[in-house]
Amino acid sequence: MQTERIVRENQSRYLKLLSNDELFANEEGRYSCFGAFDEDSREALGVLVAQILPAYIRIVKLYTLPKHRNRGVASTLLKLATDLPEELSLPFYAVVSGEEADPEFLTKRGFVKTDDRYSYLSGWLEDLEDLPRPQNLPSSARVLPADRVPYESLSDYVLSFGHDELLQFPEMKLDMNRFSDGSLVCTRDKEINAVLLMEELDEYIQISWIHCRDSRSLYQIFSVMKKALKSEYDPEAELRFLLCDNKGEEAIEKVFRYRERIPVHIYRLEKEVNHAGE
Repeated sequence: MQTERIVRENQSRYLKLLSNDELFANEEGRYSCFGAFDEDSREALGVLVAQILPAYIRIVKLYTLPKHRNRGVASTLLKLATDLPEELSLPFYAVVSGEEADPEFLTKRGFVKTDDRYSYLSGWLEDLEDLPRPQNLPSSARVLPADRVPYESLSDYVLSFGHDELLQFPEMKLDMNRFSDGSLVCTRDKEINAVLLMEELDEYIQISWIHCRDSRSLYQIFSVMKKALKSEYDPEAELRFLLCDNKGEEAIEKVFRYRERIPVHIYRLEKEVNHAGE
């Protein structure tokens, strides 16, 4: 088994193991991807995807092809990614959800579970409610794509309200490169009244953060979102709302009949653990 940094010249070997989102992020430098392959057949065995953030390094993905499991592929990739010089050391976090979680694998390699503050409310696009039409809206009320709102105004609004810097805003700022064109802002009299930040991923559509000052703004922004998504996606497209400490759940329940709550587990690598011999 050999390992390598995944770059444009060798990425064809790993196309079946990486999503389009991960490939694009790797090319743009937002992710760092590593692969393991068989030195004889040159076949890919597994991949690790990491994201270097201001306060920590996130293990985004650690995957081994089923037929190559129990051969030390994941352990080798994890050791490769986490063996950094002390002066470059940042804490490592692994984020796993639902059936992806493998606590035993992580804890045997020095990861410690930190908390259970996060979850997804998951359902289908068709589970968005038929929303009541907001009444008595002022003529100045508008819903705009987020990229049409001045960045400073949008950033000030988002960061002035409750937000999480581990999963929702790990860049410790509002990084609009991460969010899709479906992100929306509701304004009244040119003042921001609601914001919805969305990531349109390969596997599902994620609403990463939402804040509305009142129910009229909530219905207005969700009505526009629903219409836009229905024009692009099938009714069975999966929607996931990311929650921290269940904040915003009550508002989401007004507009979304979610089918499942998916727990999100956070594990931190304790650096003093010795990986030698694994």
